[in-house]
Amino acid sequence: MKREIIVTLADKNYLDQAKQLFSSVYWNAGWQGDYMLLSHEVPEEELRWFTERGIIVRRCVPIRQREVGYKKHSPAILDKFYLFTPEFKRWKNVVFLDSDMIVRASLDRLKRLEGFAATHMHRRTLGEALQNYNRMDERDYERKLDGIKKEYDLGKQTFNTGIMAFSTSLIREDTFKVLLGIFDEIEDISCSNEESVLNIYFYRRWKRLPRAYNVFVNITESYGIKPEDTKGIVLHFIAENHHPWLAKSPFYDEWIGSRRRAETMDVSRRREAVSVWSGLDMLKLELYFRSKSNHAFRVFDRCLGRAGRLLRASTGIFKEDRHN
Repeated sequence: MKREIIVTLADKNYLDQAKQLFSSVYWNAGWQGDYMLLSHEVPEEELRWFTERGIIVRRCVPIRQREVGYKKHSPAILDKFYLFTPEFKRWKNVVFLDSDMIVRASLDRLKRLEGFAATHMHRRTLGEALQNYNRMDERDYERKLDGIKKEYDLGKQTFNTGIMAFSTSLIREDTFKVLLGIFDEIEDISCSNEESVLNIYFYRRWKRLPRAYNVFVNITESYGIKPEDTKGIVLHFIAENHHPWLAKSPFYDEWIGSRRRAETMDVSRRREAVSVWSGLDMLKLELYFRSKSNHAFRVFDRCLGRAGRLLRASTGIFKEDRHN
């Protein structure tokens, strides 16, 4: 048993995506810890592919049978809550990645942090995540929201659950039960159910990861950054028209190449990372994104002071995010 574990999640429709994700972690990041698939009702014969390559399979009992949220997400997204059950205390640190990602460089900095860390969700506040999406009775909605406002600042920025890194010392015996309770409370007013739940649970207790760990490709495109110029430790493809497994995607060759290499994975044989980003590399990417999003001139007078904070975050000395 290793001290660290990397985890992704899949139902029967996303097995190829999970295989590619593990492949890019293995070949590009040179991950030295354990690997795990959170399996959501995947047939046993399909799971043999993972176990034959040394990947641990954790079979999840569905939390919901129906689709989740107004966007009709698969109920598999709720299986992320299982990351916070006591069984994960067998490892010191956990890194979770969504299967719609490509990993390009080392993730080793993430296995040394304390507490809970994630990257911020682009321009989404907690209030925006808790709107009346299901068109419930307005009075009932306001009554429910008033209860939340008493404890939480709805203007706080949220984090994205596509990548999460945490030390298991934060897991308590009742954490999973508490998460389910929050979900039951906000299910009908949440646009991103598991993400909203975890943002409430870790309210004011999460640390901000450098953006290099979670580069949203649809956003870089809106900045005018060409696919061949897109940089990052982890690329995240959240928009359907940006999925890299589609033949029309400019990232298809990279994705399909990584998926094919999954067939020769053997996690008992460890590899070195093809690239290791320094704190300065992460800082340069952050400033580059700021310049592309037209923030450069507005923040230039504050840049020198903020650069130190960004550099400290980028080098693994993660501070709690007090600017959300």
